[in-house]
Amino acid sequence: QGNYWVGTSQGISVINAQTNKILFVPIPSYSSKSIKTEVNNLYLSSEGTLWIASGSGLFTLSPEEIKNVFKKIPQPVYFKTQNNKHNSGVMCVHEDKISRGIMWLGTGVGGIVKLVSKKDKNIYTNHL
Repeated sequence: QGNYWVGTSQGISVINAQTNKILFVPIPSYSSKSIKTEVNNLYLSSEGTLWIASGSGLFTLSPEEIKNVFKKIPQPVYFKTQNNKHNSGVMCVHEDKISRGIMWLGTGVGGIVKLVSKKDKNIYTNHL
């Protein structure tokens, strides 16, 4: 509320519109070989969750809990390249306006992916 969220090549900058103070939130990297922390897309869902598409994968962030922010969402197997190398890059994320609880992901190597979040697991369906 009253903040600007800006995705950068190093993470997220949260700008307080009233004070002009900037808080930097880094994206965690889960790869020891290459660090891809760039934020490709930010999306605020109807439930108030901020979805973050990044080179390191897909994350969620609750703006109210910015001190302890990131929850990693596991990547499915088809986020691998043809050479079977892991690529968790998510380019964009968007909420389905008709079917509640469904997110659509644009990935670097997996095409368009439908994500249905359940309480105990996530269901991914590839839609190339």
